[in-house]
Amino acid sequence: MAYSFISQEKFDQITEQHLNSISKSDRSVITNELAEQIIRLIENNFKDNFADRNLIRWSQQFTIRTINGTKFLHKKVSRNHQQVELRVCTREEMYHIFCRMHNGDSGEGHRGQSATWRSLSEHYCFFPQAISHAACKACSVCCSSGSIQKHPEGKPIIAKRFLQRLQVIIFISTIVIIQYLLILLLNCRLI
Repeated sequence: MAYSFISQEKFDQITEQHLNSISKSDRSVITNELAEQIIRLIENNFKDNFADRNLIRWSQQFTIRTINGTKFLHKKVSRNHQQVELRVCTREEMYHIFCRMHNGDSGEGHRGQSATWRSLSEHYCFFPQAISHAACKACSVCCSSGSIQKHPEGKPIIAKRFLQRLQVIIFISTIVIIQYLLILLLNCRLI
């Protein structure tokens, strides 16, 4: 299914940019091929002579769930002092999952970066936040509606006259000094 607010090509470009910016050993994105390797390892009780020792150790944190005859990887994650099982989002599924979450299942979509990321992180793991935010920024609906808030840059203070800011400070200080002197004079007279 194609979505009109962001194309598959644009999303793949965003994903490639993210993957090029991280190290090769970083496993923040899992491909279908790696997911299938992990599923095979789990099914074989982590006994594989050809698998990398680190991959075997790393894959022990996953479980397999079969939904409608399809096997999906899940990972136990700690949330609010509770263990929650989240489905692993593979790189090949990212576009459709992002679009479904960003567009909203019941039509309340295009709520911005934070709401999209919250929905994604509640249901899936291994979906990088940077990809979610970049895809929200590239969304044609969000860009046209202005739901993505752009923080204004600091506004410079421009003096219309030479040393105007300094003069204001000097003026205020002289008023305070004059008031202090008047209070002293009044107190001296009263005594």
